[in-house]
Amino acid sequence: MAFSEGINGYFDVGAQLPDYLKELARACFRRTEREKREIETVEQFEHRRDTLRQRFLDTIGGLPDERTPLNAVCTGELDRGAYVIRKIVYQSLPGFYVTANLYLPKLAEGKVPAVLKVCGHSELAKAAPAYQKVCIDLVRNGFAVFAVDPISQGERMQYYDPAIGRNIVRWHAEHTYIGMQCDVMGAQVIRYFIWDLVRAVDYLYTLPEIDTSRIGITGNSGGGLQTAFMMMVEPRIQAAVPCT
Repeated sequence: MAFSEGINGYFDVGAQLPDYLKELARACFRRTEREKREIETVEQFEHRRDTLRQRFLDTIGGLPDERTPLNAVCTGELDRGAYVIRKIVYQSLPGFYVTANLYLPKLAEGKVPAVLKVCGHSELAKAAPAYQKVCIDLVRNGFAVFAVDPISQGERMQYYDPAIGRNIVRWHAEHTYIGMQCDVMGAQVIRYFIWDLVRAVDYLYTLPEIDTSRIGITGNSGGGLQTAFMMMVEPRIQAAVPCT
């Protein structure tokens, strides 16, 4: 007589759902490995790449069809000797404001390559000391760096209540609140993260200082995830380094 696994010992029923989801993921990984092994031509690779990109876009509810005016403004500039920091605000969608810092080397000759710096889960976002160090290191090595605040981080809190002088939910919980509203509409909050960054690339294209043939992107944690997503949807990115 066959006995199921764990019949004579302890079985953690609380792990049944995670175990089930893990097995679904493992089956997906095995299927992906088979698909990759079967690729023998450039055409097969490109077909699979384009199919995966379209599946991803369909899953998140697509991206906006229209690139509306950025209406970008510089609200101030900080002189740091070898480089300057411009405080930029642009609109990725009409009335949807994105705050960012543009680091520009002062002594560069001609156009410079640019790095889009996307932030992980830090409440301070672009102002977090560790992220500022990354931007400073890059700009001192001759790169322009565009550090963008994600939704619900940095200067982009969405649930701020002026009456009480603070957010009504913790900053990281805002992602969940917004995400649930997107779910009801059949979309995903990540589409807005991605569109903010696509429009960030659009902004870099408007700057005479930027060599638009050399634009890269990097980020860690949630910024690493955004970097990976941008690798799928933004062909103008020439180099990408997703971390952690």
